[in-house]
Amino acid sequence: MEKNTLNTEIHIHQRYYDYLKEQFKEFNIKKSIEEILVDILLEDKILSLKDFDNIKLIKELNNRSYIGISIPKHSVFVYFTQLLTSDFKTKSRNTFVKQNALPVLKKLKENKLSSVFLCLNPVDYYRFKQDNKIKRINLPKSIINDLQLLKLLHFELSKTFLEILKDDSIKEINNFNPKITLDDFVYQKQSLKLQNKHNNPIFIELNKEDKEIKVIGKLDGANISDTVLTCMLISRLNNSYNLSFWLINSKASTKVVSWIKSLGFKYYGFYEKEEYLKNLLNQNIEVFDKDLIRKQNLLKLNIWNKYFDFIDILECFACNYNISNNLIISHIHRHSDIKKELLNNKITYNDGIRNTTSGDNGFLLCPNHDKEFEKGYIYFDLNEFKFKVNQNYQNSFTHKQWMKLENNLINKFNKKDFPILVNNNFRRNIDKHLKRINKI
Repeated sequence: MEKNTLNTEIHIHQRYYDYLKEQFKEFNIKKSIEEILVDILLEDKILSLKDFDNIKLIKELNNRSYIGISIPKHSVFVYFTQLLTSDFKTKSRNTFVKQNALPVLKKLKENKLSSVFLCLNPVDYYRFKQDNKIKRINLPKSIINDLQLLKLLHFELSKTFLEILKDDSIKEINNFNPKITLDDFVYQKQSLKLQNKHNNPIFIELNKEDKEIKVIGKLDGANISDTVLTCMLISRLNNSYNLSFWLINSKASTKVVSWIKSLGFKYYGFYEKEEYLKNLLNQNIEVFDKDLIRKQNLLKLNIWNKYFDFIDILECFACNYNISNNLIISHIHRHSDIKKELLNNKITYNDGIRNTTSGDNGFLLCPNHDKEFEKGYIYFDLNEFKFKVNQNYQNSFTHKQWMKLENNLINKFNKKDFPILVNNNFRRNIDKHLKRINKI
């Protein structure tokens, strides 16, 4: 039988190849990159021996780099982990597997590759095989969550990767439902957000009554991968919800925005919000017909934009109530009072629209604190930069009720953020609230 002379091409980006060369030199690895790549592909049973009769390494020079190798003949991509430290520990929770996964998914889509494997990188593979002093490792919870997400996106975790992990980590990685529902996935993401309040650039709001899912997040720097990967899985699991994406920061590349839209999300970014406001302001409305319809979604987006980096916007701004779907969008200077100002010609229609939708004129409060803020039992004190109980109403409550009112308030604001959060508009709205409740 005539031997098959077709090449098995292995594609690798030139920048990644050069990086591996440097690391091979640093760790004094004598074998060639090609040899170790073959060892990994064989051990992980991605390819068989017959595939290496006529192997050819192709170094790509395009601008879009990626971490791994592709094998077009077999419609396979091999995604390599980030290098571990010299003492065999993860360097960064974000970059170990998650951050570099997005270029891999782009590569899969562009080259129409059907399979993707997550393998241990060639340097650590060699080190682990050669040095018997290296011990298996446990992974942080956040990386385990990332791996579960990648598995749901059909990344296959290879033998070479799993063999460096302790049994506890492997057990935890596999401790998820591969047939997870969208509702369960959203619940898990919300729970993770509550556990890790200060390091999570994305959260999800699910409204079963309106059949709507809102993803609120950032699309800049290291946040891109987490946000897009989450949107990809939501899109894949979805069969009944209307999806929308709300951009928190104002930076987002056209390509990333297009990707979000291609996943079935209605996109609300900085420019869409400005265009929406512009259309409202350009309406030719007669003085007596002026009516400021509540634009709650726009107000909520602006509140998220204002406070996202300073306070947990999944919780009440005045306590730890964390059923996010039940939070009330509370105007500081009431919508009805803005309408009165407009009808009395104290403000223009444009001023009214801007203030009733401004992040400087709203808090997210639980039902109880929304009611107390509306009635003036509590107020926001600019001097102490926190919510306080209004002493003017002390005689309206029993001692027990009053103590409960005070004890239910929790300070969520940090005084160091005062110069950023307190601008003239915010101060003016707070003053109007204080005047309405006879505090000033």
